[in-house]
Amino acid sequence: MISQETPQDPYALEAEYLYFRLYNSYLLRSPDLHKNYAMLLDLWQRHPESLKILSKNDLIRLKRVQSDIQENRYSLFNDRLDLFEAAPEALKKEKSGARHQDLCLEIARHKDLLEPFTGPIDFMNLEHPVLFGSIDVLAVCGLTAYIVEVKTDSATHAIAGQVMKYFIGLSLTLSRKWIDDIKVITICPGYDRVAQMQLSQIGATCLLLTNDSPLKIKAL
Repeated sequence: MISQETPQDPYALEAEYLYFRLYNSYLLRSPDLHKNYAMLLDLWQRHPESLKILSKNDLIRLKRVQSDIQENRYSLFNDRLDLFEAAPEALKKEKSGARHQDLCLEIARHKDLLEPFTGPIDFMNLEHPVLFGSIDVLAVCGLTAYIVEVKTDSATHAIAGQVMKYFIGLSLTLSRKWIDDIKVITICPGYDRVAQMQLSQIGATCLLLTNDSPLKIKAL
């Protein structure tokens, strides 16, 4: 949760982004943990005031992450642990799991495919943690944050409720000094009638996934 007292430091938004990226990699036991930690440490050394955007709970979590790294409790991160090997059986059975991750990575690599619908994207974050889960792709364009929900199967009526939960969760964590609007983009290979109607009602931009590799998307 971001503190209500927002500092004037122009690097605060970058600190907020790097913190969420670091903590997400910590929770997921990602091989990028040490790199993400080094990036946040470098920002703090150059602009120590930037971390004032973090709440007391955020700083407590950050201290725990730092302690685990310094005491080498997570040396296995360097071995590029396969998340699905250590996942519960139910997660292993998820047919679209690996494909979904690949799609999200491709979208992050090819942000130019999204920019016709968003404008120039300043930065993107994968699996951005919020109160009610994690956003597949968070894209920030100026003062607008885009919740990008990615599906490997056709969207059903459940997608509208899912993105609205993310909308609420993001609204509770983002600093309104840096973000003054939140919009929703969905990328799916198809949409049923109810999904189209509900997404239209909440003002979401529905994009059609027409090809995985090379990645191709178009307006519905």
